[in-house]
Amino acid sequence: MSLKKLIYAPKRSDTSLLARFYFADEDLHKVASELDSFDGKKDPERCNQLIHKLRRCQDKVIVIIQNLIEEVVENPVNRDYRRKFPEDIIHEGLAGQLWFGAECLSAGSCIMNKEVESATMRPLARALTKHLDAVRALLRQQALKANVISKSVRDALALFDRLFAEFELSYVSAMVAVKTVSEYDSLLDVAVLMSESTQRAIKIGLLSQEMLDDYEPRIMFAIPRLAIIGGLLHYPKGPLNPEEPAQMISMFKPYVPLLCKLKKLLKNLTDKDLWLLEETLCDTNPSHKIEETFCTSEKGDCKTLLTNSLTSCMDVKAVENENNTICEKQKAKDQKSDRSDLHKIFVYVSGIADQLQSNHATDMRFVLQSVFKIHSDNNEEDDPFLSDEEEIPIGNNVREAPRWVPDDQVQECTSCKSEFTFFKRRHHCRNCGHIFCSACSSHSIPLHHYGFNKPVRVCNYCFSFQLMQNRPRLNDSLNRTSVGSSTTFD
Repeated sequence: MSLKKLIYAPKRSDTSLLARFYFADEDLHKVASELDSFDGKKDPERCNQLIHKLRRCQDKVIVIIQNLIEEVVENPVNRDYRRKFPEDIIHEGLAGQLWFGAECLSAGSCIMNKEVESATMRPLARALTKHLDAVRALLRQQALKANVISKSVRDALALFDRLFAEFELSYVSAMVAVKTVSEYDSLLDVAVLMSESTQRAIKIGLLSQEMLDDYEPRIMFAIPRLAIIGGLLHYPKGPLNPEEPAQMISMFKPYVPLLCKLKKLLKNLTDKDLWLLEETLCDTNPSHKIEETFCTSEKGDCKTLLTNSLTSCMDVKAVENENNTICEKQKAKDQKSDRSDLHKIFVYVSGIADQLQSNHATDMRFVLQSVFKIHSDNNEEDDPFLSDEEEIPIGNNVREAPRWVPDDQVQECTSCKSEFTFFKRRHHCRNCGHIFCSACSSHSIPLHHYGFNKPVRVCNYCFSFQLMQNRPRLNDSLNRTSVGSSTTFD
């Protein structure tokens, strides 16, 4: 180690971004040097361990650089293009994977079965890796001089931000199918349709706000079904118009003939039949194979069951007048036809909606997340941890954050023990590292003892624990407010 490093190197306890970058880059340099001098053929297992360690170090370095860009670059590159990416592509380790991919491409490697795309991206990958090395060198020198970002470093970070965004879009587009602007707009139209259908369902009592707030599983299936009815009947000029299949989103195009038939059947329903249909569509219990409806007569109402074996109303009183026999037979025939149409519509709508959930899972997850976000009623008051972040004293001793429990080792929420499903996703608590569902990890607070100066996700238990630790500070704040208020009234 040089004398300059010994004298001017930052301390491990320093929580500034430059200091954190300095030590993260040092660790990366050590792993890279060991990997360069290592013969992978002699010990392949050790080689794989070093590669994984290198990837982790790269993730850490690139995240700190991105934090520096957010802090010091005046106009960072807009990342709105990420909305076109599949949901599972956007994760915390994406930046590190892109860096690793850029190095592989610049070294001459090719993406499997993507030789043309690899050759096209190689000049950009080389420019990115070359500039990244220059940025790392500048940041190391800056960390030894002063804890202030100079203009030259700021300009270098801005250029890196532009190159990295350009490479990210090119690389991800080559690896996976990325939506076009028109496809993304069409998906937003579907989200609006489902949102409008949800709002209407809440207004007429088919769904409740509590169901949305609790993320009940049955409404995940009810909302797409109601949206199909709404798109054909209540919003005919929307994205579900079968009369204009060219303008329809691709996920609905295979069902155009069926949607045309559904639209004709729906127009023949009475308001009461439509209500019964929508109510039945909201009931997704697979054990119930019988759908209930009502048939009416001049004398009153009678309840009937729609099953494959029972298809007529058994409780209607016989008409004694022989002159009305033909009329009553015609009524029974019409009622039977109406019930048959209701059953057809139920089967068609349920089939289309359920196939959308299976065949277009990512798109449907995005749409449903948008609906829940729009109709969320959990607008809590400002969190004192978020509003008074600058008042929290930042200690000098930063500990290493706990290791995250691997996703594949946990199949249920650590707190409520509910099983993780397609819709109930896993979330890590940054304070303890365990895995929880969204309901059990709905809070965000800064964890300065782990170096998280911005609010991060924590579980409910860790949130309560941190709240109790900061209770004296909050009480002092309340006392000062009370004193000020009493003085004003005097």
